[in-house]
Amino acid sequence: MTEELVGGPLVYVDCGIGGRGKRLLRTFTRSEYFGFEPDAEACARLAASGKKRRRYFPVALGGAQETRRFHVTRSPSCASLLRPNDAFVSRFLGLAPLFEVVDERAIETVTLD
Repeated sequence: MTEELVGGPLVYVDCGIGGRGKRLLRTFTRSEYFGFEPDAEACARLAASGKKRRRYFPVALGGAQETRRFHVTRSPSCASLLRPNDAFVSRFLGLAPLFEVVDERAIETVTLD
C-alpha cells in the first residue's frame, strides 16, 4: 500500500552501505536499491549476494570528482570523508571508541551527475 501511495517503487540510495538498510528493503519489497561503498572488498561481498533489484558500486560519492581524505574508524559504519568530532561524540556513553580514527587514506570521489 505504501508504494502505491507514492506512485511506484521506492528508490533507495545508500552511501557507505556496510550492510545497512535491510529492514527498509524488507518493508519495501519492490524497491530499487543503489549502494555505494568505497571498500571494494565489502562492496564485492554484497554484490555477490545476488539479491534482486539491488546494485552496488565500489565508489565514494562526493560533491566533485576529486581526491579526498577518508577517515577509517574502529567501527566500519562510522568511517567517513568527514573527520569525527571527538568532543561531540564523547558526550554519548560508549560511542567514542567506535569513532576512533585508525587509518586515513586518499580516495577518489565521484558525483551522481
